[in-house]
Amino acid sequence: MKDLLGEAQAELYEADPDGFTARRNELAASAREAGQPSEAKQIAALRKPTRSAWVVNRLVRSDPEVRSRLDALAADLREAADLARIRELTTARSRLVDELTRQALAGLPAPPAALREEVTA
Repeated sequence: MKDLLGEAQAELYEADPDGFTARRNELAASAREAGQPSEAKQIAALRKPTRSAWVVNRLVRSDPEVRSRLDALAADLREAADLARIRELTTARSRLVDELTRQALAGLPAPPAALREEVTA
């Protein structure tokens, strides 16, 4: 049996959010027609992501190393004992966030400043 919910989630959260609602409704209807009312209800309940959440999701899906890089830096910051090390790691965090923001927004036509700020946050 197909995992309709998992497939719907993958498709919806990878695609541009502008078409989210219409496509979600189509996928829910397809699940109902396939005799899977529970999955249809779960698909219909999926929430449309904000544009910034979609951008970050897209980054994490395209580069599996993103999460581990952020986790490693966060662990180093938690373990830092002296002020010099904290400053060094804080600078590294800023550089990493800037790099990941550029990577996440790459390919989007002229992203507005507000979107850049939300992705950075």
